[in-house]
Amino acid sequence: MKNKDYELKPVEGLSLKPFYLKSPKMNVRVYVVSGIMLLILAIVYPYLFAAVPFYFYYIYKKIKYYKSEPSILLHEAIDKYLLDELDDSLNLLNRLSDMEPDNIKCNTLRALIYYSQEYYEKAAEMLEKVPHKIIGNDLDLMLKLADSYLKIQEKDKAIKVYNNILKVYPNSEFIKDILKNVK
Repeated sequence: MKNKDYELKPVEGLSLKPFYLKSPKMNVRVYVVSGIMLLILAIVYPYLFAAVPFYFYYIYKKIKYYKSEPSILLHEAIDKYLLDELDDSLNLLNRLSDMEPDNIKCNTLRALIYYSQEYYEKAAEMLEKVPHKIIGNDLDLMLKLADSYLKIQEKDKAIKVYNNILKVYPNSEFIKDILKNVK
C-alpha cells in the first residue's frame, strides 16, 4: 500500500472554530419551522397550545437580543479579531464588557488579545473570569492561563494549571518538561 499525505479537509456544516470565535447567529428558518411544527402538534394535542405563547415569547426575546447593541458589538469584535485588528476588537469588547461584565465570549476574547499583546496579568485576570467548566475543556486557554501565571511570577497557580492539564493528558512530555523546569 502506498503512503499518502493526509490533509485536513473541512467538513461541510462542521465548524472548527472554538465557541468564543463563533458570532451570534439568528437562524429564523429554524425558529419558524419549529413554531409551525409546534402549532401542528398543538392541533393534534390541544394541551400543547399552552406552550405556543411561551415559544413565541422566547423567539421574540432571541430576535431582540440578536439585534441588540451587545450582540452587534460581539459580532463586530469577533470579526475584527479574526482579521487581526486586535486594538479595534479590544475597544469593542471593552464597550461590551461595560454592558455585560460576565459575558464569557467577551472575557475570553479579551484574554486572548491581552495575551497576544503580552499583557499577561490582564490575560490571567480575564481567563480567571471564564468558568472552569469552559476553560477546563479548552487546552489552548489552559496553556495560555498557565503561561500567563508564569510570566507574572505566580508559579504556584501555573503549576496547578499544568497539573490539571497533565490529568487530562498524562502522557504529555511537553507538560512534564514544563513542570520540571518550573519547579
